[in-house]
Amino acid sequence: LAYLIVRFLKCLFCLPAVLQEALQVGDRSIKNELSITQDLVWRYTAVLEKLTHPNIQPAQCEMPITQLKQALYNVRQHESFLKILQSDVSICCQRMESRQPKLSSVLKQLRETVQPNMAIPGSTVFPLFKAVTKLWFELQDEAELLHILSNITVGLKPFLVSQAKRFSKAYLNSLLEATEVKTDANRLAVSSGMIDPTLLNTQSWLLPHANDRLKELPLEYNGFCGYMFVNRDGLLLPGNPSIGILEHKERFYAFSSREAALAFASSPDDFVAQYIQSRIQTYTVFLCFQREATKVLLLPF
Repeated sequence: LAYLIVRFLKCLFCLPAVLQEALQVGDRSIKNELSITQDLVWRYTAVLEKLTHPNIQPAQCEMPITQLKQALYNVRQHESFLKILQSDVSICCQRMESRQPKLSSVLKQLRETVQPNMAIPGSTVFPLFKAVTKLWFELQDEAELLHILSNITVGLKPFLVSQAKRFSKAYLNSLLEATEVKTDANRLAVSSGMIDPTLLNTQSWLLPHANDRLKELPLEYNGFCGYMFVNRDGLLLPGNPSIGILEHKERFYAFSSREAALAFASSPDDFVAQYIQSRIQTYTVFLCFQREATKVLLLPF
């Protein structure tokens, strides 16, 4: 019996390493999917930013703006979902790391206690086995969660394949021409200048230097700039909290530029109403389009 226990303990010693490797594989898979998705997000955004520019007349633009907006909304949601999966894998990894030293310690103690050809008092070994069992089931739960997350990630892969068929990289490049493709980080860096609240002191502003918890605030429109959504026909540009956050009627708004912030803050109720109307129109157009295309519609917020 002692010999079998020793063999069993050797197998248990290998378990954390196996799970750790599985976690790393899962994390790499999600990061790869996220990288491809974000590249699409930034390309779609750059194309739409170009095509919805005020200098472009509707008659001049024969590009499929409606389909591109739908694609942008979908990949933004896909990006958010992948980030949730990545966060779950990260939490799983943290729990693994916290349990691994405990398991190693108990297993080491158990292995030193259980020796071949030696009688072992039950009162000595049973508490150790109980501790190992508890950690074993906890690790088993993590393994099951990882398996579920991996299956979800695999199930999402066809989405990117469908996007590639819908708008190829070559086609997007032809629309972009010489337009710079900016990442979200690029946009945040360019628009990092803080707003001067004295320019519109009738509104309440939360500024970075006075509030360290801006990133924790529940921003309206999922943090996207409401002004750009209204004025640029549904264009999604991420808001930058470093500019300053407008607090209006207990709601918080971030903007993609200081100009957008001042324009929105000059008449926030009007812009909120226009946003709601724009969203309804966007939904109606996409719903009609989806009935013809018989594809799944995902709306941004």
